[in-house]
Amino acid sequence: ITLPHLSLPMMNLISTGTQDGRFGSESGSPDLGANPSQSSPDPLMDLLFLGWNPDLPDPATLNHFIDIFFKCDPCGSRVLHRPSFLEHHDVLPQDPGFPHSAILHAICTSASRWSPQNVITLPDGTRRDQFAEFHASKTRHYMDRTMASGEDIFPVLQACILLCWYFYQEGRWVEVWIFAGFLVRVAVPLRLNYPGTFTTHGNSSPGAYLAPPRDFLDLESRRRTWWMTIVFDRI
Repeated sequence: ITLPHLSLPMMNLISTGTQDGRFGSESGSPDLGANPSQSSPDPLMDLLFLGWNPDLPDPATLNHFIDIFFKCDPCGSRVLHRPSFLEHHDVLPQDPGFPHSAILHAICTSASRWSPQNVITLPDGTRRDQFAEFHASKTRHYMDRTMASGEDIFPVLQACILLCWYFYQEGRWVEVWIFAGFLVRVAVPLRLNYPGTFTTHGNSSPGAYLAPPRDFLDLESRRRTWWMTIVFDRI
């Protein structure tokens, strides 16, 4: 499956606004490129040593967008279980339970609709938010990597749903159509359409299917992911 890539004008848009999606955004986050005082340590460097993804906003800004996402997004936020998500988000970045970066990038993309950063107008009159485009491109990067390796396929599938919903709200119909097709082609091989959202058939193929749900919360998360896939397939 080949996912859509950005055109040259859109890539230029992202490259000029890259810092708006990472440390050093105009929302007030500190800038890693600045010369820190010799007498005081840089807390952001400490974060990087702890495994923080430098492509994500600083923790305070990210928490702001997560809060907006769960408060304002009427559809995408229903895919994730807020209490458990916030609990996992409170652990160290290198902890296995920490939310996948693809989901965090997709959340930033979606939440930007209610907290715009640098909105510019393209030559054709289309308005684009540089912050949103940067994080959408990062989500696409994880999708491409997962389709090549199969790594972290379920959280990346969830991130794709959030991104697809964002495109739908923005009226970007071609991208909605392409990503909706991607969702179905991934969800069915994962057996999310099966009772219990898994099957023992074919488990001899490494990484082919998901393991049984860990608990009812995991089961419900898979069910919601499947039904959101159906919704986009019917749009």
